[in-house]
Amino acid sequence: MVVIVGVRIAYFDCLGGISGDMVLGALIDAGLSADSLKEELTKLPLNQGYTITVRKTRKRGIKATRAIIKSTPEDRHRSYTDIEKLITESKLDREVKERAVQIFLTLGEAEQVVHGVSLEKIHFHEIGAADSIIDVVGASISLKLLDIKEVHSSVLPISRPAPATLEILKGIPVRPGAESIETITPTGAAIIKTVAKSFGETPAMKITSVGYGAGTADLETPNVLRVLIGESTSGVEPSATNDVDEVFLLETNIDDTTPEILGYTMERLLKAGALDVWFTPIFTKKNRPALTLSALAPMGKEKALSEIVFKETGTFGVRLQKIARKTLVREEIRVETEFGSVRVKIGKLAGKIVSLSPEYEDCAELAQKAGKPLKEIYEAAKRHASIFSPP
Repeated sequence: MVVIVGVRIAYFDCLGGISGDMVLGALIDAGLSADSLKEELTKLPLNQGYTITVRKTRKRGIKATRAIIKSTPEDRHRSYTDIEKLITESKLDREVKERAVQIFLTLGEAEQVVHGVSLEKIHFHEIGAADSIIDVVGASISLKLLDIKEVHSSVLPISRPAPATLEILKGIPVRPGAESIETITPTGAAIIKTVAKSFGETPAMKITSVGYGAGTADLETPNVLRVLIGESTSGVEPSATNDVDEVFLLETNIDDTTPEILGYTMERLLKAGALDVWFTPIFTKKNRPALTLSALAPMGKEKALSEIVFKETGTFGVRLQKIARKTLVREEIRVETEFGSVRVKIGKLAGKIVSLSPEYEDCAELAQKAGKPLKEIYEAAKRHASIFSPP
């Protein structure tokens, strides 16, 4: 038996505005357990108390959910370094922490440009308050709890944006909004810019749930952020008519970093959005054995990945170059073999399957359970998947 497996995705459609609490409201409205979110947030060591209230409301006739976050007053503002330390030293899942830190890095880099000071000297005001931290970390937790693998977004409407918001929105498509007040907050812009893989029309997907997150203001248009959650589908192949895209290649030569740190760096780069990471043995100008670290990633991830490489390896420079990439249309299917279930990645060219690749982890687990050679499991998975690939 062959079962097509779609990637679980979310599409944020900005009908009115977007803020951190609207992201949380939309995801809760779409089925996220507010209790599970609150439980995960207890792993964040905030010194002061806060409350999260979930309330149903209506915006121009549309039923939506408001996530209201209130915290006790604080005596000081937090710096980017304070917030990074708060998150990284928490007991949250590593993926959640890295995504939340990246969102705050996006905010920090925007504030750095607006105020003309270094990242280390930036002290967040409203953004550094507990409620904003809950917005950002809560959004990262929510995507993890809902098992969202990809996020996409509509083109964002902007009306009277703050300077930091404009800096954040550089490089992504926007359209003029019809309102006379600020509709996109810096926090909302940073969340979407960091997590979204693309900005445009709704991706091909099988929708399983829809949610509406309500904003505070009442606007002429419904002030809601809509989220569609579901699985990507193979009915429309996203690269069938656009099989050449632009990515960037990051490279640096390293001769003073241990294998353990390099392995950890690879993990961080992949979790931060790199498409592939690899090492190549080289000899440097001083005839030292060394390695070239290479990472391939979507455009827009340059700052985030460079930051990881600089922090983890201590290299003094990285090389960045834009390159064109041609890819097969990719899907994932699940086949039932005599040994058990195996996921198989398939690649299509001009609508025909030209590549079959069983998932290593699935095959290795079945090989151990059955006491069979790994190659036998691979062959069985390919044999069962081949019925999906006519000669």
